[in-house]
Amino acid sequence: LDILIPLFNEQDVRRPLGVFYLRIDPDKYLYPFIQRWPVPSQTAETLLIRRESNDVLFLNELKFRTNAALNMRISLTSNDMPAVKAVLGQQGIVDGRDYRGAPVLAALRAIPDSPWFLVARIDTAEVFAPMRARLWQVIVMICVLIFGSAACVGLVWRQQQSRFYRAQYESAEALRRSETKFHTLYDSTRDAVMLLDEKGFFDCNPAALAVFGCANQEEFCSKHPADVSPPTQPDGADSRMLANQRIATALKKGGNRFEWMHKRVDTGETFPAEVLLSAMELDGKPVLQAVVR
Repeated sequence: LDILIPLFNEQDVRRPLGVFYLRIDPDKYLYPFIQRWPVPSQTAETLLIRRESNDVLFLNELKFRTNAALNMRISLTSNDMPAVKAVLGQQGIVDGRDYRGAPVLAALRAIPDSPWFLVARIDTAEVFAPMRARLWQVIVMICVLIFGSAACVGLVWRQQQSRFYRAQYESAEALRRSETKFHTLYDSTRDAVMLLDEKGFFDCNPAALAVFGCANQEEFCSKHPADVSPPTQPDGADSRMLANQRIATALKKGGNRFEWMHKRVDTGETFPAEVLLSAMELDGKPVLQAVVR
């Protein structure tokens, strides 16, 4: 960079005495100063440019290209490049592509009292790298929170399910114990105990088989109360008709106690008995428990 300063005669300003000539080597101070960046950066650099005809001429050495000073030119038709935007009069913050073709953000300024322009540029990838890192941190944090919440919900659901199944098991055990007690009493009592509905018997205990002289439960459950009774009762009433009346009364009132004449299936022998009918609900339908003594 050459600076020429003319020297004139003090008495006669039109008479030149000489020229003061200064030569500045830009490699000593200017280029190193321009190439410095205030913070650590992998891609940031400062460009010193000027317009020459229809080209942009780079005046300083470049970070990613050697021997560029006063040699490298870019056509003004490349209007997406910040250097071209600068020499065409645009200032401020712009985006575009640099001489490498990489997307960049740049600050453009014209240097006063000179044909020069200053372009400070940095790759957009480096600019947004901290934001991307923070974004990934947020995404990872959100994922951790989601998985943590899911794990908590799963743990709570598992505990609730465990309590539910434990309660179900305990209820089933209590029911099984109750059924065991019921069947113990049902099977061990000496009274004939039967279950019946409007169609007839459908269950009985061993004592009922012995009282009525049936070989097995299937044989007994095929009977109607009139089938284990003589055709008529002592008062002359038809056994089937009267039995149906007693059954209807018990279902309506919840119970019925009366005396009845029964008959054994195997021998046909008749015997008097006291019958107690008690209404109950089994599997959602009304039935009667009959105790014959």
